[in-house]
Amino acid sequence: MKYLFFILIFFNILNADAFSINSEDKQRIKNLYTKKQIVKRINNFHEFFKKAKNYDEIKKLNRVNNYINRIIGKGDKTNEWITPKEFLIRGRGDCEDYAITKYFALKKLNIDTTRLYLSVVKVKGSRNYHMVLLYVKDKSIYVLDNLSWKLVKLKKRRTLVFYYAFNQYGSYIIKNDKFIKEKNIRREEVVLFRKMLQDIEEGK
Repeated sequence: MKYLFFILIFFNILNADAFSINSEDKQRIKNLYTKKQIVKRINNFHEFFKKAKNYDEIKKLNRVNNYINRIIGKGDKTNEWITPKEFLIRGRGDCEDYAITKYFALKKLNIDTTRLYLSVVKVKGSRNYHMVLLYVKDKSIYVLDNLSWKLVKLKKRRTLVFYYAFNQYGSYIIKNDKFIKEKNIRREEVVLFRKMLQDIEEGK
């Protein structure tokens, strides 16, 4: 176990990002009864990255969507947003945790983040809002969703009603499959995401 922790911590010191484990995280994990599963999950995640970095772009999208979806979902009634590393530690989360983790996983794999958008949607027939990750290229919009194991083009997901999208560069309204930037950003999710970006930058 000590050896596994050393590998995990040493790896993250050399590769500081949204998945980096700091000394406080390490101590907290050591005190959890699920520590073996947590260490295994995080180390397996980094092993996945070693392989995925050599994939082509679409394969990276497919594999990241599929891999992150393996983490068992569990809803909560709070609007708590957790960082990608916390998502891995807990091994569960809500739709926004899946979407955000995929965003940073693809960023780590050198996917252009200007092509990535977190999007608030509703599934037809559902009263609750949902969040997915969108990837845009060559006039095609791909949907990465924890409700689907497949990478699907937006035009084939007609059960989704889109409200708006955002990333680290701004907030956007979606009309006719086009992204129109909002001038006055007052979206709660955008504020939460910016706070998360700051926390990640500060190594929290």
